[in-house]
Amino acid sequence: MSQPFTVLQWNILGQLCCEPPSRRQQCLPQDLAWSVRKEKFLKFLVAQKPTIICLQENDQPEFFENELKPLSYHSTFAPRYPGSQEGISILFDTQRFTLIKEWSLLFNEVEVTQSQDGSTQLKFPEMRGLTNRVAKIVLLRERESSNEVFVTTVHLDHRDQFPHVQMNQAKHLISSLENILREWREQNQDTNKQEPALLIVGDFNQEQFEDQYGENCIYKYLTNWTFFRDDNPNIQNPREKEWEINQHWQPLSRPTWSSSSYPGGWKHGLGSLRSAYDNYENTGREPLITCIGWKLRTTLDYIFYSTCLLELVKILPLPVVDPKHFIPNEEHPSDHFPLLAQFSFTKCK
Repeated sequence: MSQPFTVLQWNILGQLCCEPPSRRQQCLPQDLAWSVRKEKFLKFLVAQKPTIICLQENDQPEFFENELKPLSYHSTFAPRYPGSQEGISILFDTQRFTLIKEWSLLFNEVEVTQSQDGSTQLKFPEMRGLTNRVAKIVLLRERESSNEVFVTTVHLDHRDQFPHVQMNQAKHLISSLENILREWREQNQDTNKQEPALLIVGDFNQEQFEDQYGENCIYKYLTNWTFFRDDNPNIQNPREKEWEINQHWQPLSRPTWSSSSYPGGWKHGLGSLRSAYDNYENTGREPLITCIGWKLRTTLDYIFYSTCLLELVKILPLPVVDPKHFIPNEEHPSDHFPLLAQFSFTKCK
């Protein structure tokens, strides 16, 4: 049996979003300086030494590549658009895994549709030029056991007024993963190889319960989470009380996971997916806060994994902070907290 491995999710807050410091007046200028922030990132990474690292808003890819290469990490990077300085990265420990293949998805492709006359047009004209988002996918193989895992990191659009664009990006990502998995199956149909496990990690820019009865709930789409509410028709949001879980919402003691579809045909062929932090501190739900930004204090970051092929061993608790305080600060180098989960490979029963 192979040893457990760890997966880190972290939106590191692009340095371009910190300059000039007046863009984040609630934070001290010294806490926004890259010369200070980079040392805090490096200190955390060296201390925790995650096996797989997923970063968003990474506009310093050469720094992470150069600093972590001596620690046996290989770095992959996908810019938000061709020529962009900022993008997303997956780094992994080469003593544990080897890279088999990699893919990059540009979500600007989602905007374009082809009409009957052969011309192209924008699917969402109101979002022209605003969906420069990207996903990175790598197929890794464990050196000791030859177990394989697809690791995907993504940073979805953040504009609340266009949730259909977010959902379209999520569906495009899932469709691409389905095609990649289908191709893997075709290439390995004459072998007895175990299918690769799946990790979908990133900043999804959506809360767990957001638009749960509508057509744009990404969390529900990915996990097919069955939950219920009580008979109070006035309760519409589990975050009605700031910083507290609304007790009128009663998530199942342990969520029921199934492959059932939802209205609108929401169904994917990636098997059972689950969030590593979905029972945080035995609450039956995600943590309240993974991000403390200028206009929001909420949970946007997730580590989804295939429950058939990966067993969750443990997670790293999130820092305890006063949500009225802004980050970055003296202790935290980003406006997002790091999520760290440990997994072990398992067999489908």
